[in-house]
Amino acid sequence: MHFSPLSYHDGSLLFEGRPVETLLNNIKTPFYFYGEKTLLQYARHFKDEAKKHLPIPAQIHYALKANSNIELLKILQAENLGADVVSGAELQRALDAGIPAHKIVFSGVGKRDDEIQLALKSNILSLNVESLEELKVIDAIAAQQKATAQIAFRLNPNIAGNTHEKISTGSMQHKFGMPKEEILSAVEELHRYSHVKLIGLSCHIGSQLSSLKESQLAFQELCSLIKLCAQKLNTTFEFIDFGGGLGVPYRPLEESELSSLEEYMKMVSQVAESVLIGERLVKKVLFEPGRFIVAKAGALVSKVLFRKTNQQKNFLICDAAMNDLLRPTLYQAYHHIWSTSEASKTISYDVVGPICETGDTFCKDRPLSERLKRGDLLLFSDAGAYGRSMSSSYNLREIPEEYLLRPDGSIVKI
Repeated sequence: MHFSPLSYHDGSLLFEGRPVETLLNNIKTPFYFYGEKTLLQYARHFKDEAKKHLPIPAQIHYALKANSNIELLKILQAENLGADVVSGAELQRALDAGIPAHKIVFSGVGKRDDEIQLALKSNILSLNVESLEELKVIDAIAAQQKATAQIAFRLNPNIAGNTHEKISTGSMQHKFGMPKEEILSAVEELHRYSHVKLIGLSCHIGSQLSSLKESQLAFQELCSLIKLCAQKLNTTFEFIDFGGGLGVPYRPLEESELSSLEEYMKMVSQVAESVLIGERLVKKVLFEPGRFIVAKAGALVSKVLFRKTNQQKNFLICDAAMNDLLRPTLYQAYHHIWSTSEASKTISYDVVGPICETGDTFCKDRPLSERLKRGDLLLFSDAGAYGRSMSSSYNLREIPEEYLLRPDGSIVKI
């Protein structure tokens, strides 16, 4: 089940039940707008489904790369979510938001020495190791700091996620993780690394996954591997980390095509049953959702600058651009566009921004209200994830500001 903050009532657009024109008309566009109520719904939904279906405790590690606004992180921290980070700056942001170090995992194939040093100094839960050379570097830096690095090996199961090629991470064509044989070899040689402690295994095969088939195969490989590692080391691991990537619906009616969170949790429980219950090889399950938690909670708000028609096209030129929301240009991604009044009749528009690139196009031949005019608001929905976090100052444009609608109806700049 997915919750959207946007809806029409009596022809007028509402955001979390409040009229959009009343809420937003006096804020300079373009900007990002989030609903705290929607964010909390998704965080609690994920926690509830994990608790309902899994036989052992689960810890949710929100992936900061989706959206790292510190005020949103503070809301999630209050809900007991941890963090999945992929840079030293993200690690520091998570700590600044009050997320305890023992609830932070550090992923990524290219950790700098200073980032590893910060992770060790902060005493985070785990550095997720993605190559043998990284293992050697972490051990050496930990020795210099007279510390013990808690690590998890990230498995590359050679299974590509059913998603866009640029956000698929689970095959040998991708830079992420380590093959099963390499991890087993590293486990055999762990005694050579006196300043690391293996506490878990992880796997993540991509983002915006549209079915469970590939995840199920990958998780079967992960569970098989953790059994072998536990036998070799005669140990019980602190965690098994199933990553994130569960897709959210962007297009109208797309929800019926995607696996639900309930189906996902049931699959995880069934695949991992022997690891979690029978042999009790791990103490805790970790998840790393980002998009699923925050995508629906946010919208990019823009205004119509001009309408333009030539012999072949109708263009709607707005003041938001690809530097504000890169996903349509980078991934050919769809974002539903809402106008403040429900359309009775429509015109097909190419919705474009002002940047001097033909790629600065949000959509083509999109039916939108024929009554749209200069100065009208447009809301690009489901932009809470990989929207503001991927924005830039290309063309020396200002990076969009961010605002939050509190449950009491107040709006704060964040």
